[in-house]
Amino acid sequence: MGTEEAPVCLRHPGEVRMKLRTLHSDMGAPGQVVAVYTCPECGYERRVPITRGPRRSGGSDRADGFAWGAV
Repeated sequence: MGTEEAPVCLRHPGEVRMKLRTLHSDMGAPGQVVAVYTCPECGYERRVPITRGPRRSGGSDRADGFAWGAV
């Protein structure tokens, strides 16, 4: 996922893009992967589920079919 696809921190006016910090499996939803983003300006964290779907052009060539894009 490129910087232009990262979520925007809703605590700031304008567009302050968050940075990907980690990826986690979701214990409450087996098979679900959650991306944890952090705002570089205020430290606010946001969890974004990652979808499992068709690959996008220029995307991952992973055999498991994960598309690393936010829901």
